[in-house]
Amino acid sequence: MREEILDLLSTLNDEGLTIIAVTHDSAVAARAHRRLVLSRGSLHTS
Repeated sequence: MREEILDLLSTLNDEGLTIIAVTHDSAVAARAHRRLVLSRGSLHTS
C-alpha cells in the first residue's frame, strides 16, 4: 500500500501538482525531486 501511495504522489507531481511531504524516512525522501532539510534550526537544500 505504501508504494502505491508514493507512486500516486509521484504521478500527480509529474502532472504538475506540487507535493509537500514531511518525513523522517530517507527512502521516501529519496523519491523527491527536491529536498529541504531542517537541521538544528537551519534550512538546507540537498
